[in-house]
Amino acid sequence: MKQELTDIHQHLLWGIDDGAASRETMYSMLREAQRQGIKTIIATSHARPGLQPFDMGLYTERLTEAQCFCKTEDLGICVLPGAEIAWTHQTPLVLRQGRIPTMGGTDYVLLELWRNISWQAAQDAVKQLTRAGYCPVLAHPERYLAFIRSPKKTLQFRNETGTMLQLNADTVLSPRNYWERRFTGQCAPLRDSNRAYLFAVGHVNSPPKVTNSFAYVASVWSVSHWYAASIFTGLFMQSCASDAIASTAPSFSRYSVNLRSQ
Repeated sequence: MKQELTDIHQHLLWGIDDGAASRETMYSMLREAQRQGIKTIIATSHARPGLQPFDMGLYTERLTEAQCFCKTEDLGICVLPGAEIAWTHQTPLVLRQGRIPTMGGTDYVLLELWRNISWQAAQDAVKQLTRAGYCPVLAHPERYLAFIRSPKKTLQFRNETGTMLQLNADTVLSPRNYWERRFTGQCAPLRDSNRAYLFAVGHVNSPPKVTNSFAYVASVWSVSHWYAASIFTGLFMQSCASDAIASTAPSFSRYSVNLRSQ
């Protein structure tokens, strides 16, 4: 049975950032996503509040183009809005003003920190977003030196702040060095945790690897298919009351039921 999965972090839209360079590349990425059983993609173009203008008009145009292609080609993929948002002190304001899209129109935001960020600065960023009414999902924590050097503190950070962690698929499937192997090994999910790990494509122009990561987590991390499913569909999707998610991605609930029965 092909799994129905969600890719919450993909630089899909062409000509906007360092993602798809052309329309045909975007189409190719969508076809590959269908082949792998991905049913929902959040198109997370880079956003840098206060540092670089985010062209919402162009973003919306390219998002609509991706959605129309999926419909015309009958791919069965729902492409939702979103952004990979670099943390600056202007981020909460820009989000409140609606100048950058949240994940699928929900209160969840994909947050990018800088490589040398300190624990205190990371906590402050999450707290400010939380106070503003948003739920941060931390993009690729394995890229931040403080996190990758201390997996135990990373888990503590996750538990204390309630932030979910999005690991790149490449990090899980093909760790490049000792630090990445150690990080993924020690950050195995806790079965009784209400906070999930989420996975996304490892490189902006590479084929999605979410399906392979799903199989890897279910086997190597010794978790049930249902728990692996909760990781990959995203608990934030399942627990979200947003009408936008409920109306555009009804397959989430069916997927959960199917996996519970296995």
